[in-house]
Amino acid sequence: MAYAGGGALGVLARGRELLAGMGECQRAAGSGLLSAWPPRVLDTLEAGQFGDVWAPWYTLHKILAGLLDWHEHAELQP
Repeated sequence: MAYAGGGALGVLARGRELLAGMGECQRAAGSGLLSAWPPRVLDTLEAGQFGDVWAPWYTLHKILAGLLDWHEHAELQP
């Protein structure tokens, strides 16, 4: 939003760096999943077992919402 509202090029550059880093994480994971937790945590939740992880779906939602905002407002492309 800082870039969209005022054209702060430093914010745009940092966003591109973050996006590239997120792509590196996806490639390293080998699954394409970008999450704060390994896939086994989500599998455990789907099986109805709850452990120490709090609100993984909320966190995934925030990651996706942020990526959508970047795409819409800063026109960032991978």
